[in-house]
Amino acid sequence: MTYRLREISSREEIDYNHKLNYIEWGQSITLDQYLEREIHLANQSSCTNDGAKFWSYEQQDPATKAWTVVSSCETLTRPAMYKVKGSPVKDTTSISIGAVFTPKEYRGKGYAKDMLDRLMERFDEEKGAFPQYNQLSPDALEHSFSVLWSEVGYYYSKFGYDLTEVREIGFPVPEVAPAGEEEAAVADKFIEEEDIPAFAERDTAQFAQDLDAWTEADGTTRIAITPGADVHELTHARVAFLAPLIRPTEHASIHTVHYGAQLDGVTLLWSQDFGNNKLNILRVYSEREFAPGSADEQAFLQALMGLLQAAAREARRWNLKKVTLWLQDLPGLDEAKPDLLEKVAAHIKADIGYDAEIYERKTSWPMVRLWQGQKALAGGSEQVKLVKDGKYAWY
Repeated sequence: MTYRLREISSREEIDYNHKLNYIEWGQSITLDQYLEREIHLANQSSCTNDGAKFWSYEQQDPATKAWTVVSSCETLTRPAMYKVKGSPVKDTTSISIGAVFTPKEYRGKGYAKDMLDRLMERFDEEKGAFPQYNQLSPDALEHSFSVLWSEVGYYYSKFGYDLTEVREIGFPVPEVAPAGEEEAAVADKFIEEEDIPAFAERDTAQFAQDLDAWTEADGTTRIAITPGADVHELTHARVAFLAPLIRPTEHASIHTVHYGAQLDGVTLLWSQDFGNNKLNILRVYSEREFAPGSADEQAFLQALMGLLQAAAREARRWNLKKVTLWLQDLPGLDEAKPDLLEKVAAHIKADIGYDAEIYERKTSWPMVRLWQGQKALAGGSEQVKLVKDGKYAWY
């Protein structure tokens, strides 16, 4: 048999692959709606101009010479940043993998592995499939990276991907608000669509400031996906498309969609996850830095409790049953975040009465691979750490 990995670009071929994987990701919508949704997402700014790419792994019949899709996936190239001690924070590129799918009749034959092996070769080329590489300096290229969110545990480690962090906090949202919650002043302002660019600009500046300070302090090179407005645009485009289809009653009664809230120098950004019946916190931004146990930390926690009440209220508006927050989306150093997550859980229980728990997710495991993967690590490159790899960047 002859096999090939091929980038596809025609609407017919892309739709064909989406018809195959509809069974996996077409939750609660029809096939036609699913195809329309994928076209809608592909037209978002982060997906145009070679941002999103679609891949088919194909097998050729030796008799007819016809090619058959036996596995497929998609990639999304997005801006990223990196910091090396002694140098300023610089721009690079990240590539995310998503929608890895093998039709049932072709599973168990190693096709997904073969496809990903060939895709890694494309990732590691200095030029070729990804024109964004051509715009990078040699140093920026060496600090480019690939990320994915695994639904199959450690499977992707065989391609050089390393797991980062899977802890999150979640709490159920009761159908009826606890006494006093609806009257509580839980936000200074709700974030709407037009507020996203200004928030993303502040958040991106904070990312760069944090990477600079942390790396200068300990010498560890850090990389991160830039939390630009385009990243959030794609997430919220999915919400906007699905809302009238999956929550038609709620959508008809909700005239303004809230994408987050602000209170006392703290901002939450969130998204409505209709397929999984929950509201996901995407980012937690704090204007103030704070040390563990400080008055500023206490002020942060107090503001966060109000904002989580606002998130619960938003979840209830859409009839969503749970609110989740990934550890990585909390502010501060990674080393301090587990303790901060414990404090957040304790305050949720004590201050607002929700049954919060901390657990390790069984799906959506963030994993990262440096450019040229294991070869870069084996070559003695400096320690490199992906940071702030939270829900905001999920693809």
